[in-house]
Order: sequence, then C-alpha cells, then structure tokens
Amino acid sequence: MVAPAAAKPPLGTEAWDKLVPDLAGLAGKPQEHTRQRLALQLSTLLCSAACLHPAVIERLRPFQRALTARIQRTGLADLAPGQQPARFLDYCYQQACYYYPETGRAGQVYAERLGELFDIAADALLSGEMAELDAALVEQAGFDAQQMRRAALTERRLAEAADAEFRTLATQQTALSVINKPLAGAQLPEALPALIRAGLVGEFQYLLINKGPEAARADGFWRLWEQLLSRLAVVFDPDLEDQQLYALVPNMLEQIELSQSLLPDPTTGYRHLTDTLADALATVIQKQPQALVTFTPMQVDQQVPDLVRLAPGVARELAALEPGGWYKVTDEQGSGMRCRLAFKNPKTGSLIFSDFSGRKVLHKSFEAFGLALSAGVIEPLLPDNVQTLVADWLTPLLTRVARARARKADEDSRAGQEETEESAPAAGAVAQLRAAAKARAEAAALAQQQLQPELEATPERLQAAAEQLDRAHVGAQFSITDERGETHKVKLSVIIKSTGKYIFADQLAQKWGEFSRAQLLEKLAAGRAVILTQGNLFEDQLAKVITGIRRDFS
Repeated sequence: MVAPAAAKPPLGTEAWDKLVPDLAGLAGKPQEHTRQRLALQLSTLLCSAACLHPAVIERLRPFQRALTARIQRTGLADLAPGQQPARFLDYCYQQACYYYPETGRAGQVYAERLGELFDIAADALLSGEMAELDAALVEQAGFDAQQMRRAALTERRLAEAADAEFRTLATQQTALSVINKPLAGAQLPEALPALIRAGLVGEFQYLLINKGPEAARADGFWRLWEQLLSRLAVVFDPDLEDQQLYALVPNMLEQIELSQSLLPDPTTGYRHLTDTLADALATVIQKQPQALVTFTPMQVDQQVPDLVRLAPGVARELAALEPGGWYKVTDEQGSGMRCRLAFKNPKTGSLIFSDFSGRKVLHKSFEAFGLALSAGVIEPLLPDNVQTLVADWLTPLLTRVARARARKADEDSRAGQEETEESAPAAGAVAQLRAAAKARAEAAALAQQQLQPELEATPERLQAAAEQLDRAHVGAQFSITDERGETHKVKLSVIIKSTGKYIFADQLAQKWGEFSRAQLLEKLAAGRAVILTQGNLFEDQLAKVITGIRRDFS
C-alpha cells in the first residue's frame, strides 16, 4: 500500500471566516454569494481528487452536494482532523482510490459496499448525525482488511504460478535445444518426432527442474541420450553405408534398454518412444522400407522472453520498482484500471499486475511498461489527504487577500500624502501632483483588476474563445495565469475529446495541470489564458502513437 502524502498544518475556521468577507469585497459580491461559490469550489476539489477513479467521483455527487451545503453553514469545521467527514474523505483517498469498475463477483460486492458507505456519508452531512457514519467507517475498515488478506494470498499464488510457468518454459526450451541441435534436418521414421516430444522432452525437464542445469547434464540418462541423439541423426539416412549401420544399430539398442533402467518409473510416453524406436532400428537393419520425414526443430509451447538489456537510466528506474506499488492506467475516456505490481522477474523483464482483489489484469515487459510511463498512459497512484488539499486550496486565496490589503494600505498612504501636497501654494505644482496621483490611482485600479478574477464572461468572448480553442492542436503553446497571479508558459499535451479534458505540461515535459473545456474557455474569455501557438500535425501524430500505447494497456 502506498503511504499517504504528509499532511500540511491545517488551516482552521478562523482563516475561512476572514477569507469570505475579504474575497466578497474584492469581487464586489454579497458575502453569501462568495460563501456559496467558495463552498462549491472546495467541495468539487475534495470530491474529484486526482487519485479517484471517475466512477468513484460520479458516485460521490450526492455527498458533494451535501458537503457544499455543510461548508456554507459551518465553514471548515467538518474538515478538521478526526472529524467524520474528513475521515470519510481520507478513506476515499487512501483506500477507495484503488477501486475501478470491473466485472466479476469481487468487483460487484466492493461497488455495492462503497455505494452504501457513500450514501451513509451523504445522509450524515445532511442530518448532522455522524454516529452512523462512524460505525460504517469502522465496519468498512474491517471488510477492507479481510479483502487485503485475500488479495495478498491470491497475489502470492499468482507470483508462484508465474515463476513456475517461466521455469517450466525455460526448461522446455533447454530440453528442446538439446534435441533440436543434432536432429535438425535428419531423416527419421514419421512417427518418431511426435513421440520424442511426448516422451523425451518431459524426462529432460524433470531432470532440469529437480537437479538444476549442471547436475542434469551430468546425469547418466542425459549423457546417454546425447549419444543416442547424435546417432539417431544418421542411422536412418538412406545413404549410410552398411558397415556403419551394422555398427550403430546393436549399440543403440543396448543404450535404449539401459536408458529404461536409469529411470525409476518411466512414463507411458517414454516407453512408447523406446518401443517404437527399437522397432524402427530393427526395420532399418533388415533393409525393410519405412516412411521417413525430415525432422523439423520443435518449438516451445509459448515464447520465452529473452533476457533484456535496458539503457542504464531505464534499468535503474525499473530496478527500483517493488511489488506492492499502485498505478493507474488512463484510457481514451480519461478513466481506466487501478493495478498493483504483484510480480517482477528482472531476468526476463516481466511485470505482472493485479487489481484490488488480487486478480491478474496486466502482464507486460519492462520495455512496454517504461514506454507507457514515458507516454503518461500509466503513472503511479498516489493517495491524497484532506488537510493537504484544503491547505493547497486556501493558500493562494489568502495570498491574494494579503496582497490586496497591502495594496490598499499603500493607496491610503499615498492618498494622505496627496492631501498634504494639495496645500502647496504653487498652482502648477499642485496640478503636477494631482496628475501623478491620478496616474498612480489608475495603475492601482489596473493592478486591482488583474488581481480580481473574471467571474463572468460575455457570450461573445466565450464564442471567440471556443473558435480559438477549436483551432488548437496538441502541442499548442499557452500562457496561463494561475490563482496566485503568476503566469506560466505551458504546452497542451493531451486532449481527451470524450470528456472535454485538456492536459498541459511544463517545459520539463512534466504534467502542469488540467482543465475542462468550460474552465479553459472561461480563462480564455477572461484573458487569464492566451493561445500563443496552434501546435502542429506532428504533435497530432504523436498523440496517435500514445493512443496506440493506451489501447495496448486496456
């Protein structure tokens, strides 16, 4: 389980009580309007955290509506550490974040339990009675603990099965290479190739698994068959001279009989192989005709991954991956599965992922996983924290208010200075002072206008912004002003048309932020976002490549 992010010091209700009238004054709106808008912003943020699956966010809508009303009435009191609403949200961030909709009994049961818990939480906020929510959280914690134990057991079995499967395939590949090398292209009786696979390959695998490669190759049965195979490659050759034939066959028959004594319990398949081979040798030495086929090298049941050689940087990054880490896979709709690394085989670069119930959902190579990480198709799933989210939301708002207060104090000081200056006897000097004061006032008004966000946009501006945005491709450069008034130059990296989501990256190609189409249009219309370049078709082609990677992980 990934550890939750460390919480910042909580900002109490006192900060909220001062914030509402200050922001209302800046916006020129009634306090109740500002309180309602802030409550909606905060509840939306808390109920749509980045760690949550869209299906969970949608199921939280009733709770969000109740939380909005609750914040309007009581401020941040219910979000303080230890309060049931805060505990419920932290549960969503640190446990329900691993859920995603999937078929199967386990997924259905978990979805039903989450739905019941979410309904109880919403009712508790509406009624103010938290006892039932407290009991439901305790019960859910017990259910989750039991679920985690079952998932851990399933993952252990999954890892053991994956390791056994690899060892089985690897020993099969070794056994087949020992047989294929001398027999490739040899003439054999038509029944022998299938019998060799059915009767001899398994005996070689048994020795490799139980004794290891070195001891298996030193075993008498193994060494005996290495000799038999080299002779088998030539004994049925129609051009073989009689003298060589009469020397080979008796010796091979003795080796076949000896091989049976070296096995404590020969399988039926092995007995069938040796009996058929002895009959074929008797037939060839009697110069009787028999149907022959050219031996085709045998293939493993499924491909065994080659040992991988990765670039040093990629190798170090993947070497740091440890089973137990959670990841989220983003599909074309902006959702996707949540999965945990259950098994890692560094020798073959193989990674197996399971879901919250321990069920296997992905089996990928190191290279495919690294490519998906680079493309942003898969990324670490990091739980959120109520106190951190609230503090991150409040901090820029408090900073804005503090700047406005400082600017107001500066303006008052300048106004007092102007009153003093107006008493100067020289009329020309008075006119100059008044002009300078007017210029300062206009500059302060402009700064105040830049500080105060555009809460409304005209239909004409929104229409123009929509036309500009429709012409922007992936790769377009934007200039966006954040809540602190700081301007950032960012690149449009992903457009998810089905959900209307726009994702931006900074100059280091790291995710900077994301907006819905409505949010981005509002910023463009208000002048808080500017499209600097439209992007190009190459970026669109790159987006198609990323889409292909995403489909490979779906």
